[in-house]
Amino acid sequence: MALTTGLREGELFGFKWSDLDLEAARLTVNHALAYTKRKKGESGERYTLKGPKTIGSRGTIDLPTVAITALLDHPANAG
Repeated sequence: MALTTGLREGELFGFKWSDLDLEAARLTVNHALAYTKRKKGESGERYTLKGPKTIGSRGTIDLPTVAITALLDHPANAG
């Protein structure tokens, strides 16, 4: 996905299977995984799903055949 879409790292880690339309070969960018500050008393790193970095990032991306094939072969898609 990273090689074929041009998505930012947070957008890659933030997309969900429900954002994919494999039949139409499209991905809708709705979320991005973002690092946020820990709340008082929390330990470890903290990440949340947010909207994409810019308004222009929100939208639909056509996926190439190689990306669709890889997604169809992904174990998470087997169920």
